Amino acid sequence: MTSTSTALRPTTRRLQMTALAGLCGLAAILSSLTSSPPSTAFTPLSTSVAGIATLPSLRLPVSLPTGTQITPPVGSGYGQLTVKNGNAFDAVFKLVDANSGQALRFVYVRANEDVTLDDVGTCTCDLRFATGIDWDADQQKFRRDMALSAFSDPTEFVVKREGNTEYWTTLEVTLHPVEGGNAQTEALDEDNF
Repeated sequence: MTSTSTALRPTTRRLQMTALAGLCGLAAILSSLTSSPPSTAFTPLSTSVAGIATLPSLRLPVSLPTGTQITPPVGSGYGQLTVKNGNAFDAVFKLVDANSGQALRFVYVRANEDVTLDDVGTCTCDLRFATGIDWDADQQKFRRDMALSAFSDPTEFVVKREGNTEYWTTLEVTLHPVEGGNAQTEALDEDNF
């Protein structure tokens, strides 16, 4: 004779209890997902459409590629000027004729980048630069944190001839302080930039 038992083994009973607990937990999660969220009151930033128009716009700051000519180059020659911007801010660099005040070169240099200006003609020039954030192409200046400076002494781009050979000026300037550097700078105002 065979006997059958309806009693469950302890392992089967644990599985059923675990399954029942899992179903209860799932029911609690589903009910929390389908219940309506608590209401939140918002205070409007402006009570009129005119007020909305004056809110500041959110946009990324403008940074041009290094070497971008802000104005077309003036004059030509075989002089060369390398500008190193080791600052944390972008910069624009002006090579200004000391006699006429005309900008011969006006070039963008991103933070921690260098640019080499070729074809610089003979001139006595002032070297001016501005550092800052968020370039405004229409105003030709930085919108934030702008600092204007000029090297204290003018620089000469000349041609020296020795026999049949010409030697053109090749210079390198840094827009950041360097140990052992010998160039002095002074602050400028916007009218003199």
